[in-house]
Amino acid sequence: MNQTGPVMVIAGTRPEVLKLAPVVAALRHIGVPTTLVATGQHSEILERAFDDVQLQPDVRIDVLHPGQALPALIARVLDGIGALLTAHNYSGVVVQGDTASAFGGALAAFLSGLPVFHVEAGLRTNRL
Repeated sequence: MNQTGPVMVIAGTRPEVLKLAPVVAALRHIGVPTTLVATGQHSEILERAFDDVQLQPDVRIDVLHPGQALPALIARVLDGIGALLTAHNYSGVVVQGDTASAFGGALAAFLSGLPVFHVEAGLRTNRL
């Protein structure tokens, strides 16, 4: 990766926050600038998750609307993340799992020509 700007880390659900918090901490610990973006895919419990890991997002985009269909949610993530990628000089994007936030964020990064770093999908969070 050619580090020219910060790495965007995208979290939209509680499991994403719990699994990406150590990634953000490790990147910051070794001096990699990061921008943590909250999509708000699970708005109410997302805020509690950030409090639980003592981390707050640098940017919030509001993608969730009542009664919204999944394609509309993905489109809003794609649009919101795409706008941020266009406005700033990011060097890559980190996503986790198989959520609409991860898919939309990864697709926006790919379409912007940026590397996508995917943290596993499929492991259970259980009682975290």
